[in-house]
Amino acid sequence: MSLLKLTCREAARLLVERRSRATGLGERLSLRLHLGICSMCRRYDQQLGLMDQALGRWRAYRDEDPTEGEDPPAR
Repeated sequence: MSLLKLTCREAARLLVERRSRATGLGERLSLRLHLGICSMCRRYDQQLGLMDQALGRWRAYRDEDPTEGEDPPAR
């Protein structure tokens, strides 16, 4: 991987990895340069962000108490 010129495949890998680990300065700069010129990778980054938001909402929904706000069962 050349730090000054990333391929889209390398950029995509870094976009995914930066969500789970700290990236180095060189990786961040290379990715920023690549995203500055590649609209498809920018779109992919936006799509990953939307998936992160959706998963966050799903986890919050999943962790809610399912009986909260319901009437107690009749006896």
